[in-house]
Amino acid sequence: MRIIYRSFLLFLLSCLAQTALCAETAVERKPQWAEPVDRSVNMYRITPDLYRSAQLATTDIALTKSLGIKTVVSLRKFHSDDNLLRGAGIKIQRCTASSTKARAKKMLCKS
Repeated sequence: MRIIYRSFLLFLLSCLAQTALCAETAVERKPQWAEPVDRSVNMYRITPDLYRSAQLATTDIALTKSLGIKTVVSLRKFHSDDNLLRGAGIKIQRCTASSTKARAKKMLCKS
């Protein structure tokens, strides 16, 4: 029983170590896909007028404004960013989507 436990423990530790190594390795994106703007917030310029990012935080508003972004399109279904962007001069457009029930005609934005 002890041998099985030790083997399992060694296997688990090696998996965790490998996961940690993979997490530290930065994946380079193809330059034609998007240009990095700020990797710390996962923000990329897709076209001269279109950016994508991870969920914005209060600390990201200054960067967003400095890029001249006037509208944020939020795909979040259960959470609103209205309070975050209120007073920043940036509009928010919500396009809620459900990945489990994706239908083209249901993917409409709400003003």
